[in-house]
Amino acid sequence: MRKRKTYSSKNIKEIYDYHFRKTIIKGKGRAKKQNVTKEEVARYNDRKAEAELRLTLDNNFKANDYYITTTFKEDVGIETAYELYRKFTRKLRDLYRKKKVPKPKYIYVCEGKRRIHFHMILGKEFDISVEEFESIWPHGYIEVVAYHGKAEDAIKLASYFLKEKRAVFYREKEVEDAKKFKKRWVTSRGNLELPKEETKTLKYSEWRDDIKAPKGYCLDKESVIEGVNPAGYQYRFYRLIKLDPIQEVYKKGKTRVKRNE
Repeated sequence: MRKRKTYSSKNIKEIYDYHFRKTIIKGKGRAKKQNVTKEEVARYNDRKAEAELRLTLDNNFKANDYYITTTFKEDVGIETAYELYRKFTRKLRDLYRKKKVPKPKYIYVCEGKRRIHFHMILGKEFDISVEEFESIWPHGYIEVVAYHGKAEDAIKLASYFLKEKRAVFYREKEVEDAKKFKKRWVTSRGNLELPKEETKTLKYSEWRDDIKAPKGYCLDKESVIEGVNPAGYQYRFYRLIKLDPIQEVYKKGKTRVKRNE
């Protein structure tokens, strides 16, 4: 027997199959626990964090939401950067309150290998002009573009958001300050829809080499990973992407399904 965890968002299902100490593998006996290195645990935790982020992005953000990049005129320290950005989010909440719309949904990350800057995905409840954005971010340059809102965009954005978070910060003079900000991303409070999670025990102890996508979904073949989890047992991970109606027609006709670009 093995266990399966399924994490679901609007357009994505992520499947995590794994053995555990009571698993009996045919012809091999009880599943044996393996030694896991610190590097393997770190990679596993990175993948888990990225999965949580992309499903949260997929659940909460749609086409034409705002993707915002902010930079600083001057080279500021990490602590100062975060304080100024928190002021920016407070001004955003004030702006939404004045328009009498729900408080803003957002997720942001801080990057800083060379010069600190922030990336944010912000839910669009009304049109905000460039001038309005500039008025609440007087500390440097602000760029605002439209988010596309597809499953593939959530996957790519989560990977991009976390690319520098696999380390803390590289500034030797601010290592101690950097330790305060190890959180991978920051979210608005109380208004984000989290991924759904389901766990069940499966009958067979071994998984098939071929993965069959359920009706309405296609397999992202690049997502398939097999390895050893921090508990020391074998696991397999893969991702399913929801098909749009046109893709469904192609799939029924046994035509190769292409993911949306």
